[in-house]
Amino acid sequence: MRNVPELLKAEGMRDDQISWDEDIQFEDENGIFSWRIEHGYPYMTHFYVDKDKRSMRNAVRLYRKFTDIIIKEGYHNFIAEVIPKFSGEAFGTFIKGRLKCKEPYATVGDVEYYLIGVKP
Repeated sequence: MRNVPELLKAEGMRDDQISWDEDIQFEDENGIFSWRIEHGYPYMTHFYVDKDKRSMRNAVRLYRKFTDIIIKEGYHNFIAEVIPKFSGEAFGTFIKGRLKCKEPYATVGDVEYYLIGVKP
């Protein structure tokens, strides 16, 4: 079992930016994600592919597991909270290229928010 808060801190996140213990959690052999419901939408708070498994393929696999879960729950959109400083260029490419989200719908401080549609 991973110590997720410590993994996120090692990536540079502060304690006040980590909500893992309060969120719905998912872990598999490639990484983790966490989410909760806010404003009537699933709200992704953490998405982390293990350092030794980082690749677009594993990111897509993990993302599909998330979308499968929320689709089963009856949702067709979710909010992604992205801190560019921590997400890196690859995640930005994933959001903007693969998911076709060119711009965040809101930016507050150093946090970008994306509303992302999912298809069954």
